[in-house]
Amino acid sequence: MSKVCVNRYYFFRNRMIKVKKKLTAIILCALLTLFSAACSQAPAAGQEESGIETNSAGAAATISSLESLRHISDESSGTNGQSSLTSQESNADTSSENENGQESRTENEHSEESHEVSIPESSEIDLYYIGLSDSELELYVGQTCRLETHLEPSDATRTDYKWNWNNNSVITVESDGSIIAKSAGTATITAETYNGLTASCEVTVIERDYEISDDISEMSDSENDDDENSETSHEYKPAPEITGTRVDTDWFDNAVFVGDSISVGLCNYADDGALGNAEFLAKECMGFHSAMWDIDYEYAIHPIYNGVEVRIEDAIKEIGKDKIFILLGMNDICSWGADETLDAMKDFTDMILDKNPNVTIYIQSVTPMVGGKTREDYLNNENIEKYNELAKQVCEERGFVYLDIASVLSDEYGNLRADYCSDINGAGFHFNRAGDDAWVEYLKTHVE
Repeated sequence: MSKVCVNRYYFFRNRMIKVKKKLTAIILCALLTLFSAACSQAPAAGQEESGIETNSAGAAATISSLESLRHISDESSGTNGQSSLTSQESNADTSSENENGQESRTENEHSEESHEVSIPESSEIDLYYIGLSDSELELYVGQTCRLETHLEPSDATRTDYKWNWNNNSVITVESDGSIIAKSAGTATITAETYNGLTASCEVTVIERDYEISDDISEMSDSENDDDENSETSHEYKPAPEITGTRVDTDWFDNAVFVGDSISVGLCNYADDGALGNAEFLAKECMGFHSAMWDIDYEYAIHPIYNGVEVRIEDAIKEIGKDKIFILLGMNDICSWGADETLDAMKDFTDMILDKNPNVTIYIQSVTPMVGGKTREDYLNNENIEKYNELAKQVCEERGFVYLDIASVLSDEYGNLRADYCSDINGAGFHFNRAGDDAWVEYLKTHVE
């Protein structure tokens, strides 16, 4: 309670106590006067006994009245615990009022004025816009994808929002916007800010046909034919010698990172310059297969460069950097298993070298999932480990640098360390900042 309110309370309370006490005193004086008059009258002859009884009754009534008045007075002065003031405070207040009531009133009035607090206008900056990176998405069962949010203004006081979706049997959405496709169907995802702004994305999840469709087979056959023709004349240069010398962040200025949602997370982490001025060609759900299909093919997935969807081999040529770091395969393993994913990796790297023959390719191992995850597709830690072993052999044969980043991100059982995982209750394979720290630290000591 403010001092102004306390002062007002004390002032009016003291006035009421004073009035009640004056009334009590007047009544007491009247009763005592009547009592004295009754006692002073001598009883008439023959009526002595009756007079005594009358006087006794009058005295008893007077005493009863006095007791009642005392009880009322006690209640009004707070003796029964109804007031928060102590008797000392009450007496002091009353004395002060009696000495100079006008002065006390004036002081209270001045006190009220001096304790008034003016409330400043709010300095908070509210959000007025939220947008999403995609308004429509199509995913396969088992795939993951991440929605990015855009908030305006960027310096808003509060930027908190929540995810809502209307079909939990089809998808699950993690706090970082990662979507996990669980079963075929449709769902609407809505991001809602603390002040009621919303943005939505329509998601369609379809069953993946593990028997590769005819049109995909024809594309793969055509790519394999081209690969056979190019492989007969393709010469792989020797891998650079890796001494383990630690490099500075500017070493990555001439690097391009190619990958799926794992690399999207690394891109966000590297915004503060952790990897120098490296470029990123990364897209959620992208794999070796989907990155080789034609851009206009409905199941193709290609990254965005300079605002447009591009084929990776063409973008690398345009960027002009000569160190290519590739982390793909997780989205291929879940659909085709380890062996066919390896074949796709061979085709993909040849596709890059055909247009960029002088680049050095660094193949990063597919990273594991947290322990205890079960899925209905081929993605599991056993198949991930199998693919990594095969990929390491291909790197030795072709002169690629193999980077075993899984080794620093795994626990003693070969699972992704729980303290490195950002979606342990979801997909179970994306990294938090600690995981990205370990990843970058490994790169800085294994590329030169």
